Amino acid sequence: MDDEWVYPFPFSYVHGRLLAFAFTDPIAIFRKAFNALEPGGWFEMQDPAAPLRSIDDTIEGTTMIKASRLLVDTCMKRGIDLTSAARYKAMMEEVGFIDVNEIIFEWPIGTWAKSKYHKTIGAWFLKDMVMAMEGLMMGLFTRVLGMKPDEVKKMVEDVNRDLYDKSIHSYQAL
Repeated sequence: MDDEWVYPFPFSYVHGRLLAFAFTDPIAIFRKAFNALEPGGWFEMQDPAAPLRSIDDTIEGTTMIKASRLLVDTCMKRGIDLTSAARYKAMMEEVGFIDVNEIIFEWPIGTWAKSKYHKTIGAWFLKDMVMAMEGLMMGLFTRVLGMKPDEVKKMVEDVNRDLYDKSIHSYQAL
């Protein structure tokens, strides 16, 4: 992402999704996308806004929120700001994009939400979170924080327990 974009022709559409872990300088990437587009071209970004949230205070004190905040802090040590998605609109406008539309989706984690639609999305997203959790945490927490693999595995188990707990009303803003 940080390399120069050397494409021989302009694009009509540039799309990025789940790149927050790859960005050390999002505004530089947005500038490259702006310069790579033909006049009237479109740029779309879809990234989660960390840390996790809840509709009430049920996430506070859980291992899930502690791990989410620790993930944000650990990535920051590597030069990656996982909270930057909340500022993407302003960054896009700063580099010259006009008519920037920001749409924020709030995906429940698990099946605690009331509507059938949100329960379904929450069930899918829960599976995504469970599958990704150990890989994200193991690499970062052992390499950057010096945690032992057994410590990380225990934290992952505790986070997974929280993820499946329907009394915790957590969600991810995307």
